[in-house]
Amino acid sequence: FPSHDIKNFQKQFVSLYNRTSQSSQNLRDAIAKKNKSQVDNNLKTFGEVSTLEAKLVEEVNRYCGGVN
Repeated sequence: FPSHDIKNFQKQFVSLYNRTSQSSQNLRDAIAKKNKSQVDNNLKTFGEVSTLEAKLVEEVNRYCGGVN
């Protein structure tokens, strides 16, 4: 595998997991405060960020499947 492609995927995963972690923390904080509007907003954001992982994994799988 070309190392620059692997490093790019690695950076994307690290960024994604940082966003997921922050989103999760924001959701926990909103729940702890019992703030329904913040819970709703943060739940939506958490869901959006969570779906990005599957897309990135698909991209990596396509890349790996296309490399000979």
